Amino acid sequence: QLTHDQYQKILDENQLLINITRPLINTFKNMALLTSGYIVYLCDINGVFLLQAGEMVRVKHEGVVWSENTIGTCAHSLCLQLKQPVHLMGPEHYSLHLNNIMAAAVPITNESGEIIATLILGQPLKQNPWGDYFANMRSHTLGLITALASAVEAQIKQHKTNEKLRESNINLQILNHDLQTARGTLETTLSLIDEGIITIDANGNIINLNQEGARILGLQSLEKAPNISNYLTKQSRVMSLVQKGYNGDVEETIISGTDEQPYFINIRPVIDKITNENEGAVLKLTHIDKLNALVASRTGAVASYRFEDIIGVSKEFQKNISLAKRFAHSKENIL
Repeated sequence: QLTHDQYQKILDENQLLINITRPLINTFKNMALLTSGYIVYLCDINGVFLLQAGEMVRVKHEGVVWSENTIGTCAHSLCLQLKQPVHLMGPEHYSLHLNNIMAAAVPITNESGEIIATLILGQPLKQNPWGDYFANMRSHTLGLITALASAVEAQIKQHKTNEKLRESNINLQILNHDLQTARGTLETTLSLIDEGIITIDANGNIINLNQEGARILGLQSLEKAPNISNYLTKQSRVMSLVQKGYNGDVEETIISGTDEQPYFINIRPVIDKITNENEGAVLKLTHIDKLNALVASRTGAVASYRFEDIIGVSKEFQKNISLAKRFAHSKENIL
C-alpha cells in the first residue's frame, strides 16, 4: 500500500485521465445492465486505483495496489499482459477475495498507442458462473466496458489535439508579434534612409518601399503600389536585369507623372535559398545630383562657377544655357 503522499502524487500525474473518465462513467449509471450492482475501477498500469464508482465499492483504503505481485492474476493484470480486453469469472481469479465477482478489464491507450491504464467493470456473482445467463453477460459486460474505454481514448486524443492547436495558436501569435515587431523595426530603419528603397517581385510588382521611395514615385500610400514598370522609360533595362538575377548598378530615368528625373539604381537580386529561383530584387534609388555632390565632396572638388554666374541675356545664349543644364545630368563629357 502506498503512503498518502505517494498516492497523491500518482493522482496528480493522472489528473487529466481521471477528469476525462469520471463524467463518462457517470453516463453509464442509468443503464439497465448496471442496476443490479456494479463497480467501475480506473487503474494505472501499476494497479493503483485512480477512480472507482458504483454500488459495489470494495477498495476502502487509498493507495491500495492490485497487481500480479500483490493479488495474483486478476482481470487488470491479465489485460496488461495480453494487451487486450479480458473477462474473468470469480473462480478464474487467483485471489479468493475475488471469487464472488465477475470482472471485465480493457486497456486504455494514449495517442501513441501505449497502455496508460485499465478500465475494470465488476459485478457480483450470485449464480453458477458457467450457465447460459453468465455466458451472455460476459459478452455484454465486455462490450460495455470496451465502449467506455474507447470513449476515454477518444477524449484523450481530442484533448491532445486541442492542446496542440492551442500551442500552435500561441506560437503563431508569438510569431506574428515578432514579425510585426521586425516589420516595424525594418520600416523605422528604412524611413531613416534618405535613398529610395523599393522591393519588387520577379514580375516588377512593388512589394514594399520606404517613405523616400514613395516620394520619388509620387505615391501617397506605402501599403499598395503598382508595378515598377509604370515609372520606367520604354528603353529601361531594369526589369530585364532583375529577371536575369543581375547584381549591379544602372543609371535610369524615373518618371513620376510628367516629371522625369535621373537616378542611379543599385539592383540587388533576391534568390530563394531552397529552390535557387529568382524571387525579385531590392532597388536603391539615388538621385544623380545627390550622387555627384557626394562624389565632389569626397574628392575635394568644388564647383568654381554655377549656371547662375554666367552673364548673358540674349535669346540664343539663354537657349544654350538651357541646353547645357539638360546635358549636365549626363555622366559623359560635354564640349
